[in-house]
Amino acid sequence: DVTILNNAVLYCRSKGGVRIGNNTVLQQGFWLRCDENLDQLGFFHIGGHSLIQAYGVMNASGGGIVIGDHVLIGQRVSIHAGGHRLDDPARRIDEQGTTHLGVVIEDDCWIGGGVTILDGVYIGHGSIIGAGAVVTKSIPPMSVAFGVPARVVKQRSGSRM
Repeated sequence: DVTILNNAVLYCRSKGGVRIGNNTVLQQGFWLRCDENLDQLGFFHIGGHSLIQAYGVMNASGGGIVIGDHVLIGQRVSIHAGGHRLDDPARRIDEQGTTHLGVVIEDDCWIGGGVTILDGVYIGHGSIIGAGAVVTKSIPPMSVAFGVPARVVKQRSGSRM
C-alpha cells in the first residue's frame, strides 16, 4: 500500500537500503539518493501514513534519514544527511572530508514547503517546521519552529495519549 508517483527517482545502492511504511505516498518528482558506495550505511526509512509532496530532494548519504509515522512533508523540501567539514580555513573544502550524522524526524510532524534540513538534525515528535525554514539544529518535541536559521517560537499545548 505504497504510492510512488511519476518521475520519482530512488537511487539507493547502499547496504542500509530503503524501507517505506504502509499507506505512504511519495509524490511526483521525488528524488532520493543513498550513498552509491556499497560499503556506506546510508539508508532511508519512512514510516506509515506519511506523505512527501512533490519535488522533495533527500540525500541519505552515509548518515541515513529516518522519518516516522504520520509525517507530512511539503513541496520542495530538501533533507541532507551529510555535509562538508569546514574546520581548517587553510585547506580547500573538498580536502576536509565530510560528516554523516544523519537526520531523524519523529512521528506526527509537519514540515512546511521549501524547508531545508541539514545533517545532524533531530526533529522531535509532534513538531511543526514553518515553510522556508532552514533547520541547522535539533528541534525539541511538540515545538513550532521557523526562520533562517530555524528557531523555536513556541511549544504546542496539550498532548495525545
